[in-house]
Amino acid sequence: MVFGGHSGRMTLVDSHGHSYFLVNKEYLADFIDNHRGEIVASFLGLARAEIPAAHDKDTYFLKDHLPDVLQQTANYMRSDGETKARDKSIELARKHALERAETDDYTAQQIRKEYAIVHELIFDLLGENRVLDKRAVVLFSAVSELTIAVVTEEFMKATLHRD
Repeated sequence: MVFGGHSGRMTLVDSHGHSYFLVNKEYLADFIDNHRGEIVASFLGLARAEIPAAHDKDTYFLKDHLPDVLQQTANYMRSDGETKARDKSIELARKHALERAETDDYTAQQIRKEYAIVHELIFDLLGENRVLDKRAVVLFSAVSELTIAVVTEEFMKATLHRD
């Protein structure tokens, strides 16, 4: 591998001459911020296509806290996972779970699918020629796993008490 780089990205070139950009946590946070509108717009179409409970939901309902969740994901990355950012991520996941639990047609699996769609969109937009450095992977995985665990737990509690 040959290395070179600038401003949050290092260029890697493999033995076949393919170039890859090694992306750090700051670059990923900025990327999420700068593509928030595109991520939300794409999410709306994919959620309606892939999540049965989302088919007939209006844009406001589906969009929900997504712009805030994306902003908080970027903040979590920038803060290196500090407590305040972690707590804000948990708060947003709880709110999202409770709003979804108020409907009769969402399941825990479908709410988890919403997060999976968002994560897939981020990496699709980031592109095939970009690779996250270790710290970016650790932080993105941590905030993803945290929010999915909280949203699932809160959703299950809310729907259990609803019935």
